Amino acid sequence: MRHPVLSCVLLALIACGDSSAPDAAAGDSATAGPIPPATLGADTMVSAGGWRCTDGSVWNVTVWQGPGARIALSSTDTAYVLPQQPAASGARYVDSTGTVSWWTKGDSATLERAGRSAGCGTASDVEF
Repeated sequence: MRHPVLSCVLLALIACGDSSAPDAAAGDSATAGPIPPATLGADTMVSAGGWRCTDGSVWNVTVWQGPGARIALSSTDTAYVLPQQPAASGARYVDSTGTVSWWTKGDSATLERAGRSAGCGTASDVEF
């Protein structure tokens, strides 16, 4: 079953793409260059992929950089958008209540929810 929040995020990405990119459908394929990264306002999507955590949860994680730097975490039953916070090392994202956080460094991360912590790693077999 596909996750409705993830579908909405993907639709938003498609709708909010860079309008300055050449339109290959208009017959201008000779001048079309590489596809630019997805943008949303002044922010750019820099990565998206699957993660698996020691608590058994599986997440699709999308990272946005820019003035509104944030990540979007989505699983089959829940989703979070966490703004980036200052970190001594790696990248740390925390919700407005401080109850959910994602702290990543390299290919590992720590997910904290409801006072519990789980280690997470990238997983190429995660699909939603």
